Amino acid sequence: TKGDFSVRIDPVYVGANDAHLNKIIDCFNKMAQELSGTETLRTDFIANVSHELRTPLTSIKGSCETILQHPELPDDIKTKFLEMIDSESTRMTGIVKDLLTLSRLDNKRTKWQISEYNLNESLSHLCNVMTVDATTHGHQLLLKTDKSLPLITADKDRIDQVIVNIISNAIKYTPDNGTIAVSSSLLPGERVSIKVIDNGLGIPEEDLPRIFERFYRVEKARTTDTGGTGLGLSITHATIMMHKGSIKVNSKEEEGTTILVRIPLKQQQPAAQAQ
Repeated sequence: TKGDFSVRIDPVYVGANDAHLNKIIDCFNKMAQELSGTETLRTDFIANVSHELRTPLTSIKGSCETILQHPELPDDIKTKFLEMIDSESTRMTGIVKDLLTLSRLDNKRTKWQISEYNLNESLSHLCNVMTVDATTHGHQLLLKTDKSLPLITADKDRIDQVIVNIISNAIKYTPDNGTIAVSSSLLPGERVSIKVIDNGLGIPEEDLPRIFERFYRVEKARTTDTGGTGLGLSITHATIMMHKGSIKVNSKEEEGTTILVRIPLKQQQPAAQAQ
């Protein structure tokens, strides 16, 4: 009750020989362990948010002070500072927008637009759009769709965002002249799968269990100028869970990553529709 979640009850000291009492003790200990983990995630999350917002705020403040304290600066120098302010403001806006999206997903306050649509056509459109970014890095973006796939029922915009997030990561973390393969297939049990395979940097085994945590970044990726808010995969995971689906990641360093998303073919309109 006082917030010390390290406390555990030892049946030996309690003198619990009763099976029911032992079960209660076990439940209390498990609850304390879960609360401890939740508290750790909460404090880490607050620290991460503070860090992510402090960096652009520092840049904005520094740029403003420089312009105000040195009105004699040439126009081209002032323009560079203003461009930096604009860029960092956009970055902060992205962070706040993603945080609001996650909050709505967590609290089931997201308004879902469930409709029937052609997933293969959507994949083809998204790949065509993202080919521009891929080719700037010399990547091949390949698409193979299952022609037997029927129309699916889901929130198209949110599933599209999931696909964009995954392909964007593949483009970012694959060295130039790589290959990214996207595919769809029909699964037993009226489910559909979307698979994205790259031959990029890969993810260390010890990082795999944490890649869907908010603001978590693989150490190797932190040293590269890849941008992003560190929330894309968290939003992706939450969206797939809301669609009663699953997302699995297989990866090996220096060999590449495979992300497999599975969702039901038919999605029911979620009960929570509050804005």
